[in-house]
Amino acid sequence: MGFLDNSGDIILDAVTTTIGRARAAAGNGTFNIKKFALADDEINYELYDINNQNGNAYYDLQILQTPVLEAFTNTASTMRSKLVSMNRNNVLYMPILKLFQLGAYANYSSLNTYIIPVNKTTVLNLTNQGAGNLQPGILNGNGPASVANAIALDQGQETPNLVPVISIRDDLRESAFLVEIDDRFGRIFSESGGRSGGYAATWSFRDDDNVATYNLSGGPWITNIDAGIDVESSIENGRRGVRLAFKILASTELNSSVTLFNQIGTTGTTAITNTAGNGGELAASEYKYIDSVVRVTGLYTGYRLDIPVRFVRST
Repeated sequence: MGFLDNSGDIILDAVTTTIGRARAAAGNGTFNIKKFALADDEINYELYDINNQNGNAYYDLQILQTPVLEAFTNTASTMRSKLVSMNRNNVLYMPILKLFQLGAYANYSSLNTYIIPVNKTTVLNLTNQGAGNLQPGILNGNGPASVANAIALDQGQETPNLVPVISIRDDLRESAFLVEIDDRFGRIFSESGGRSGGYAATWSFRDDDNVATYNLSGGPWITNIDAGIDVESSIENGRRGVRLAFKILASTELNSSVTLFNQIGTTGTTAITNTAGNGGELAASEYKYIDSVVRVTGLYTGYRLDIPVRFVRST
């Protein structure tokens, strides 16, 4: 990966993705571009110089001559700030996404991540052989339906200039989200999901890096956040939109095998303590873990948030 010199003429550098090349090579008509996206990852708009002494033709010269990234196919690294088209020009505040961190949706604060015990043994060790529950921040990767703990994100316009007693406008409200997770580690489940039932999301595609992308819309994934100052939301100083909530089911490979933990995992460096009920503890030497992220992107606004998760297995 590198930068292209953009000091002269505008450069257009394009490559197809791995999937695109495969479909083009197939020669069966499946290579058909229906959608495209634009992004401005490299651009710093603070370089717009309204005081340039050479006149208004030079106000944006530094921006136009900013070196641009050469085209590359890694979907996890490119297009972090997608551009959007809107039908009106009076939008002063774009919606954002924030983690909802109250009650069953809080993360494991001492590690600033969500803990996913991947099999029954690990869950039993953390619940004192089933005598207790799991505290918020520890999701049951072996059977998501057994605990209320989940991950939730709120969408809204975070600004004190917009009061929360009015909901976000419908044309800014997300109706669907793209959720990406390494398919080797886990699957996306609804809040009511479990290993043998509930709502299991089906990924739309999986790339050559094993990252599965889910398109989540409607129930049971998305709910509206009611307007009101006293409504619990991570969007405290602005208008609220929708909440996306989900759980994570550990993959069959992590649930049944230590192979990936031995290959790419790490031995624990700090104890994991479950304070709920008659909870238990995993000492640092008693488990291995794999750190990863779950990436959530609003399908309309393109706003993206990376959520840290830690898959844990007793040794």
